[in-house]
Amino acid sequence: MADTKAIGLIGGLTWISTVDYYSTLCKRANERVGDRFVPRMYMSSINLQEFVDNVNAENHEANVALFIGEARKLEAVGAECLAMCSNTPHLYADEVAAVISIPLINIADAAARAIAKQGIKRVALTGTRYTMAAKFYREKLSEHGIELIALEEADFEWVAETIVEELTRDIFLEPTKQGYLRLFDRLGSVGVEGVILGCTEIPILLKDCKSPIPMFDTLQIHCDEILRFVFEG
Repeated sequence: MADTKAIGLIGGLTWISTVDYYSTLCKRANERVGDRFVPRMYMSSINLQEFVDNVNAENHEANVALFIGEARKLEAVGAECLAMCSNTPHLYADEVAAVISIPLINIADAAARAIAKQGIKRVALTGTRYTMAAKFYREKLSEHGIELIALEEADFEWVAETIVEELTRDIFLEPTKQGYLRLFDRLGSVGVEGVILGCTEIPILLKDCKSPIPMFDTLQIHCDEILRFVFEG
């Protein structure tokens, strides 16, 4: 078969979803091509604690430098596209993309396009407090005429807490799962048409769950977009 593009992955944020990125990319590429094909991949695993410390210290510049450094290393060893294996690091996506010569495949951009294809116009976002409070999802969705509905303060804090204290620690509890499904039910009752699973550990919690409103799994959407570039350029 024709040569395909090599992927550069920045993982570790968290290792839990990074494992899912790698396995999903391998499985889907194999399904697409067959004969045990998997794409060429280079991975850098960032220390989550260093990232969190910088965020808590509001040291934006330190995290920008961290991601730029890893992106340049991946580019230097032969990566032909870059993907950050979680949502929150996309706080720095534009600054990283501006200084590398390979495409950065943006998770929020991919999610917005997937939602637009479904004809959905009003969505909510669940993720870390940094992702939910940031502008990058709202801006990408707005480009497609999609309105982002903010969570109520109590729901915002609950989602943020479950991610920090449970999901990113590899803890997945049935009461938390039911709490998310109840939240989605309440969102649907006020006219929200879909919900973005904007933390890549949330889909692990909700695996095989039936939601009252459509769920958009950003990890799966992101992997689809990465592979589109790998095979189609």
